[in-house]
Amino acid sequence: PTQMAANLAAGLIDGYCVGEPWNSVAVEKGAGWVVATSEQLAPGHPEKALIMGGAFITRHRDQAQAVINALRESCAFCDAPENRPEVVKVLAGSGFFNGCESMLKKSLIGPFDPGTGQNWDASSFHIFHRREANEPTSERGRWLLDEFIAHGLLMPAQRADAAASLRDCWTSGALYFPEAPAAAPKPVSKPKKRKPLAHA
Repeated sequence: PTQMAANLAAGLIDGYCVGEPWNSVAVEKGAGWVVATSEQLAPGHPEKALIMGGAFITRHRDQAQAVINALRESCAFCDAPENRPEVVKVLAGSGFFNGCESMLKKSLIGPFDPGTGQNWDASSFHIFHRREANEPTSERGRWLLDEFIAHGLLMPAQRADAAASLRDCWTSGALYFPEAPAAAPKPVSKPKKRKPLAHA
């Protein structure tokens, strides 16, 4: 993803599909414009999934539950508009988005500039926790199966078996899925500076 805007500017590719902030980087460079967002193409679509094997859950139930709890709490925090500036700072300081803080703001805070001369509202660009985003609902299961079949990842004859497998995973009582509390802004403590070590 980090190379896509540069390759577009160099004429090596004609377009690309990628997450932010790499679309905004291309717009900023004047190399391209955003045709559509995934939210516009498929509103409310599932995107990321946390997958664990049954054997891992059986052996490490507490750790698996801790990961789920932390992920849900993080999603709730990231979804709160008042926390977005802090999310931008954390991402910008992660080392993965060097020099992209202003680009990260475009989709996380808004307004989003698609490069067409008219900004878009960014409030629905990222859905981390709202709209039951973290819930494995039957509606999402049907959507996934329909899309898998439509794009040739599953044959229509496999639908019943795939649906049964999905239902087993999503209704499993192996783990408890708690409600994430509404997250309040949390200050990030900075590490204390250590005195340099003396060398002989």
